[in-house]
Amino acid sequence: MVNEKFGFFFVNYQGTRQRSALSPGTQINNPAFPILPADRSAANLASIFSTPASGSCPAAPIAIDPVMQALLNFKSNQFGGDPNGFLIPSLPGTPGVTVDPTTCAVALNSAPLIVNKPGKYTDDQFTTNWDREFAGGRDKISARFFFSNAESFLPFGAGGLQASLGGTLASSISSTDLNFPYDLPVAARFFTFNETHLFSPNARE
Repeated sequence: MVNEKFGFFFVNYQGTRQRSALSPGTQINNPAFPILPADRSAANLASIFSTPASGSCPAAPIAIDPVMQALLNFKSNQFGGDPNGFLIPSLPGTPGVTVDPTTCAVALNSAPLIVNKPGKYTDDQFTTNWDREFAGGRDKISARFFFSNAESFLPFGAGGLQASLGGTLASSISSTDLNFPYDLPVAARFFTFNETHLFSPNARE
């Protein structure tokens, strides 16, 4: 379309709103998560998780590191909302350890931990084109502007440094880790300007 006065103007908008609990970073499915007690005092933790004597296996008492104890007592509902408010939840079952009397191997009592939270993806895009011809079509000016604001929110993390820096999320992201929320905003702006001049409409060999 040629309009010597105003030229040709085009505007386009595209908006995306996605909510999903099936993509990577939206679920935790750990089949063997340690069962923790509701009483997380140093004395109670040491009593529960110290290895008792069993057959030829000697007892192995443990000491509780204060940093670990502080983490176990941290309050948050990030991983499912523990009834006592703990960040690392207490699952139903008996906390403690089991000792194999033959091999003396020690295993923590565990239970499945399954948590789902929806991830969010939002994107707003604008595209603007402007074209105008001058001098009977011998000169043409074209301008293009692209605007995009996008944001990805993963309630259980991106699964690695590469993804955290903007790389493609891999479908193999582990769903057993207790990762924290990851929010990635991306803003893109592109502007191009072109001028085309026709020196002569004649072609010669």
